[in-house]
Amino acid sequence: MNISPHPPDQSSNPDTFATFPSLARIRKLNEILAEIAPDLVSSEPTIAYPEEVLATTAENREKEPEVKAVIGDPFVRPDHGPWWLSDRIVANRRYAGSYLRDAASSRTRELPYTAFQQLFTLGNRIEKCRETFLVLQHIEERHHIPLLAECNSRWCPVCAVIKSLRRARKVAAKIETLVLEGLITHAVFTVPNCPVGELLDTRRRLTRAFRRLFGGCGGQSEPIPPMEKVRGYIWSLEITWSETRHDWHPHIHALLETPYLDQAQASEAWELAAGTQGFRSSSWHVFLQRVRTDESAEAALEISKYISKPILRTSENSDAWVEAIVALHRCHQSDSGGTLSITREKKNNMATYEVVGSARRWLQKNEHTRASSSFLSRLLKDPLLGRIAAGTFDPWDLAPLIKPDR
Repeated sequence: MNISPHPPDQSSNPDTFATFPSLARIRKLNEILAEIAPDLVSSEPTIAYPEEVLATTAENREKEPEVKAVIGDPFVRPDHGPWWLSDRIVANRRYAGSYLRDAASSRTRELPYTAFQQLFTLGNRIEKCRETFLVLQHIEERHHIPLLAECNSRWCPVCAVIKSLRRARKVAAKIETLVLEGLITHAVFTVPNCPVGELLDTRRRLTRAFRRLFGGCGGQSEPIPPMEKVRGYIWSLEITWSETRHDWHPHIHALLETPYLDQAQASEAWELAAGTQGFRSSSWHVFLQRVRTDESAEAALEISKYISKPILRTSENSDAWVEAIVALHRCHQSDSGGTLSITREKKNNMATYEVVGSARRWLQKNEHTRASSSFLSRLLKDPLLGRIAAGTFDPWDLAPLIKPDR
């Protein structure tokens, strides 16, 4: 399968929302539902979606209080809903998924089967991200609610941005007071570029060298001076692809809580730590810069961005994409420790629900039942999920599914 040299051009009309229609079609679906099962339209409550802050339709915005965050989300379009429903973003995400599938399919003889399956599956997940629904069944009460299926991949153009912004808010809140006291330093630790085929090994050695700098894993060794002055840290691994040299530039961004670090001493310490992992270079230089009071948000975004700067999706770069995804599979991208340790949020408590399958298959299996009618009523009444459903299901195709015979 051939890889398209360029993604679809959406620049001429970037702000349209035709793929997922407006509330007008949702109302049409509800009218059909009301004719078939009128009792359900008035009785079923609207469900609360976990990320309702992103569902900012004009009607919902008037009812919901404004959510204030440390870092605002510049992509939200209040008149049209979430930014990721824009036709331009949808086309870009779908193209990213098909690009990875094509890259995997063109290398069936080169890649191990596990790597091929990983790439192909990832492409499918990204292409269908936030377009399909799962059915959750309450364990005790046995009622059903819809859940929007997300790929949650760092390579997804949508999920990567959302995850980065979510982490940036946590980082900004953590360092806000310390920045005012002048105790946060932005540091960048680099190693020599590595050629194609060596990214996996270089990434592993880089993270081990960074951990050695601050005392190794689990405190097995002492920090290399002057790093004992660092009280806490937040770090993130970043991989950059050079379009001119065609090699990889892996490096680590870190926010350090410390009163002062001498740049020459820090560079010598990093050379020593990197040397324990076999890195050699004629010059070592650690970038150090104090974060000013008006730069806390910028520093939080820098430390929270997704692992790889965008690589152009061209046929020439398909090898780079394949290597990056395979080499960084299950990679520990970021971490924190000391006084800047950030506790990981627990996922939404779904202990009372269990996944029973995809919505389309479940509806076909349970046609003409009250359960399917109730499920669709909940789905179409939600401002965000209803809009996506209106672009996924045809109104007249739903009629035989939601008429309750029993």
